[in-house]
Amino acid sequence: LASGGNFGSSETTNFCISSGGGDTTPPSNPTNLSVSNVTTNSADISWNASTDNVGVDGYNVYLNGGYIGSVAGTSATINGLTPATGYSVYVTAYDAASNESGASNTVNFTTLSEGGGGCTAGVLSSNSYESGWEGWSDGGSDCRRYSGSRSWDGSYSIEIRDNSGTASSTTSSSYDLSEFSSVDIEFYFYANSMENGEDFWVRYNDGSGWTTVASYAAGTSFTNGSFWTTTITLNSGSYNLSSNAQFRFQCDASANSDQIYIDLVTITGNCSALPEAGDGPIVTIEQVQTPDRYLSLGELDTEADLHDVKVYPNPARSELNLDIPADMVVRSVQLFSANGASLKFSPTTDNYETIDISGLNPGMYFLSIETDEGVINKRFIKL
Repeated sequence: LASGGNFGSSETTNFCISSGGGDTTPPSNPTNLSVSNVTTNSADISWNASTDNVGVDGYNVYLNGGYIGSVAGTSATINGLTPATGYSVYVTAYDAASNESGASNTVNFTTLSEGGGGCTAGVLSSNSYESGWEGWSDGGSDCRRYSGSRSWDGSYSIEIRDNSGTASSTTSSSYDLSEFSSVDIEFYFYANSMENGEDFWVRYNDGSGWTTVASYAAGTSFTNGSFWTTTITLNSGSYNLSSNAQFRFQCDASANSDQIYIDLVTITGNCSALPEAGDGPIVTIEQVQTPDRYLSLGELDTEADLHDVKVYPNPARSELNLDIPADMVVRSVQLFSANGASLKFSPTTDNYETIDISGLNPGMYFLSIETDEGVINKRFIKL
């Protein structure tokens, strides 16, 4: 299939690869996979190209863990999907010698419902930057992907600092918001060394230019050294919810040491009655405290331990598998909602455990796994 090709979710495309003259080096992993233009039965995907010592021949596409086809370029359209259904997608690269790379980041998405005029409320994307930029862009010298205790979900977040314009920002990929009556953008942030009055913005672009829809000022909206969560609601009565909409976080401070850390960004489309024109954005913000056992992944002693803990499949419908190295002793497992509220949950003592999540409502949750070495957080989505 050519770059930008189309294939169905249930079809298999055969392809032939030559021996490549003894080459045994696989391509690098594809990066920054993102999903856009999700409909009732299709979705567009795109990613950054891999490199290879000889040359990349193409990319394999996997949907819900199964191979569905290959393309030569760095974009494709997945067809034949089921309405109102959750999917996960990732890609790998291959060369002429049949060497296949590791997987890109996995992206979860849900197709739209056929009912209600083609509109259904649902999460369009949820990004915590654990596997890369996840569809968001690096604005420049005053923006970076950060790893450490200032991240809310897991160990990574996006740091923006100073006031260098676009260089102090990170920008989302495009979303088709045209069917929604309103859209929510929820995120967590942490501020460091922001002086009173210094602020950062959330901006929106409907294709015609950037508009600031929320501004958060130190000393008024937030204080340093704590985690905060905020939600912005844009309605179609006041904003053009377009088919190529983007969001941006931009810092407006005064020095490199003035930093904002953005994490767990969730964008949701809503299908309620059309709001009246003139209704401005609705902005809510609250401070969130991290429970004692709901700590950063950075609490663990070794980098190897961080990556050895597995929670799968993700997203999951009824069961979640917890895989922890045999030499790591588990004391307990605690379940938290997306806003950090502790939910009733049974502890586990086995390092390979199947967890029943069938009774949970669809949405985002966290497992806080207490071990002898520290506490590990893992995010998962219940379908």
